[in-house]
Amino acid sequence: MQKIIGNKFFWFNTLGSTNEYLNNAIDNYKEGNIIIAKDQTNGLGMGQNIWESEPYKNLTFSFSLQPNSILAEQQFFLNICISLGVFDFIKSIIPDQLVKVKWPNDIYINEGKVAGILIKNSISGVQILHSIIGIGINCNQLNFKGEAKNPVSLRKYLIHDLDLKLCLEDICTPLNKRYEQLQNNSLDQLKSDYLKALFGTGEWRLYRYKDKLISATIKGISEYGLLLLETREGQKIESDMKEIEFVI
Repeated sequence: MQKIIGNKFFWFNTLGSTNEYLNNAIDNYKEGNIIIAKDQTNGLGMGQNIWESEPYKNLTFSFSLQPNSILAEQQFFLNICISLGVFDFIKSIIPDQLVKVKWPNDIYINEGKVAGILIKNSISGVQILHSIIGIGINCNQLNFKGEAKNPVSLRKYLIHDLDLKLCLEDICTPLNKRYEQLQNNSLDQLKSDYLKALFGTGEWRLYRYKDKLISATIKGISEYGLLLLETREGQKIESDMKEIEFVI
């Protein structure tokens, strides 16, 4: 397996956002070079969300990829690939816990969020020129002061702190494995594994859909990564991130 992700590490004591830094300096780094901040002071989440991370306690890093095996319209498969890589890593650390991917790309332990992913794609026509991937994993932080509803860290399930440098090296293996599947066009396998790992699949749960509370079950994802649900009344819903909210 070719090591693209994590071929070289660039450690910074403090950065505002590893994604923003890499976006502004992308010409200075090769594909797969990892930018990691020991203290990320303005980490970005989905939308306007902020990623809270206590200094020197967690993994907050970014890297760029050039996923030339897929077209721009297939970009959700990159999301699947990265989500599964992080999922595989988390599961290897705590194999006895329930680990799931909450659509589209949060990683949960039971009903607590342990990791988040932010992907920004640069697109020209039908091609993805490059993608900047930011990953935040709560490793050793035990107290969270932000507004996030349900953060949790790996340390909660362990008897000692994790070695962050070792964790960063270890996560590169499943990320590269999943990226290799993407580059080899193993899209059916990636989608199958993603659906098996998906939080809420086959369960009746509450969702807030267009400001209305509904009870529904996840049936899968669309060709373009939209969430497919069915309500108890038999209504079929195809939703993007702006329309649906998990009630946890």
